[in-house]
Amino acid sequence: MKLLLPISAILLAAGGCCCCGGDVASELTELGVEVPPELQQAAGGVEGDAPAVAAPSTGSLVGSCGRFKSLTTAPGTSVQACTEGGGNDSIVLQSKSTPEDSCKAAKAWATGAGYTVEFETNAMGTSAITLVGSGERMAIACGAAMGQTIVSISLSPA
Repeated sequence: MKLLLPISAILLAAGGCCCCGGDVASELTELGVEVPPELQQAAGGVEGDAPAVAAPSTGSLVGSCGRFKSLTTAPGTSVQACTEGGGNDSIVLQSKSTPEDSCKAAKAWATGAGYTVEFETNAMGTSAITLVGSGERMAIACGAAMGQTIVSISLSPA
């Protein structure tokens, strides 16, 4: 039976290896974890395998859930997960753009939808923005891991 790790453990492993120059797939294999081909490809590939390619975005993520149906993104962005309901909606994206460009695109979409920037920071390759509007708070976070940019956007009551 395959051992499945939660995404947070994989991201933690990626964060731990990015600073020391390690390879996530190798580190997990050394720990005795069976590494799925997708992770091996993302970490440098498996000999003979074609690299995994996410479906690119043309600007608007058609079919996204919740209030993200009109979300415009940086080129090369795809939806990884999306939840909606109870006034709390969130979406996680994967992008080939830089964290700064990905957050800039998300910020432009949010301000165009009537949200105003409350706080914005960009430190060590990670961008974060909080916005407010119509009794809601929006948080946008963008960071790089394993050669990809991960974008997380969440909406909650203010």
